[in-house]
Amino acid sequence: MKVLWLSNCVLSDVECNGSGSWLYAMKEIIGGSIELYNMTLSNVNKVHFKESHNLKEYILPVWPLIDGLPSSENIHTICELVDKIAPDIIQVWGTESYWAKLCSTYFSDRRILLEMQGLLSSCVDVFWAGLSPEEIKKCRGIKEWIYPTSDLSNQYKSFYCRAKEEKELFSRFKQISTQSSWVRRQLAFLVQRDCKIYETFIPLREHFYHAKKWVKKEEHEDVRIFFSTSYTIPFKGLHVILKAIKEVKRKYPKVKLLLAGVSKKQERYRESGYNKYLLSIIESEGLHDNVFYLGKMNAEQIIEKLQDADVYVNSSFVESYSVATAEALFLGVPTVLSYAGALPEFGEDVALYYSSMDYVDCAYKIVELIENTKLREELSSNSIVKLEERLDKDSIRKCQLEIYNQVFNLNEKG
Repeated sequence: MKVLWLSNCVLSDVECNGSGSWLYAMKEIIGGSIELYNMTLSNVNKVHFKESHNLKEYILPVWPLIDGLPSSENIHTICELVDKIAPDIIQVWGTESYWAKLCSTYFSDRRILLEMQGLLSSCVDVFWAGLSPEEIKKCRGIKEWIYPTSDLSNQYKSFYCRAKEEKELFSRFKQISTQSSWVRRQLAFLVQRDCKIYETFIPLREHFYHAKKWVKKEEHEDVRIFFSTSYTIPFKGLHVILKAIKEVKRKYPKVKLLLAGVSKKQERYRESGYNKYLLSIIESEGLHDNVFYLGKMNAEQIIEKLQDADVYVNSSFVESYSVATAEALFLGVPTVLSYAGALPEFGEDVALYYSSMDYVDCAYKIVELIENTKLREELSSNSIVKLEERLDKDSIRKCQLEIYNQVFNLNEKG
């Protein structure tokens, strides 16, 4: 079987140190069982073709868009490539890019599988993540004046417009693959009755399957809290974590919050308004020695930090799954999660939960895992057992290939 992925990641001979890690992992798991192609976008001047282990890839330029799509000339180029590949199935990874709209408009006669990575409409509903009007004002600065598109209000409008288009797009797809029950419940009100909804599982990168599990280190004053995100925006809840760390600091003055995936720019004027607001919290609460921006990290670096952490926290106001959380739980890191989106599906037997805006309760749960040895060890042990079963590579491969077979064999295409 020949499968073409339309994704937002360059997968050939590139190590993942940002979002989309599951694509690199899935490529390795199923690449030997099918003929796999990937078409993606990057900062190139012309179309490039690369071939690596278990993958053939076309890398396209980031073309300007008109009404959400490239020009007719560039669309013609994409159509020619698709015809050349002649895939049995086209899998669209997410609605964030123009791939979904392109497929529903130009490839409706082909077998299309839309894979849900995030749900833009759910992001709109919690975009401001409890920020007060006064806090929102603090998110405006020089950069927002120079580049209005970076202003949070304009970002919200962009999410709103894209979410509106996304809802309309769902009615065009007859086969959608999902990663959580929460997403399936959201889609129940958005798709056509005859839409086939699949339940898929997302693997971890190979490094995690071979990594040593988390064990409690000897007592140390600098309690280490780990958080990972690919970008900073209010609904990721970084302001909630910072407020929680302020509370944790009352008991552990040398607490360290390790922020993976985000960097602090040297020139303050280059920071987005929201990032500047986060820095203002750090300054006003005296957290200079407690918060560390680690920037983008590869799998080995993340594993090292997780193994050295005391607690992993995910403060997001919405998650369709969360690979970062799965990574932490797979290693057995004691975990505190916001009760939001699909995060509760990991289970109360593997993590402690708090209401998204309640930073005091978040702080309390962090301290509880640090100080309650029995609870910490029980949750850690449970998470290892549960996630190893859930993320078994053979089971994931079998499930994904079965989905492809069902998509291929359905009489009605599209």
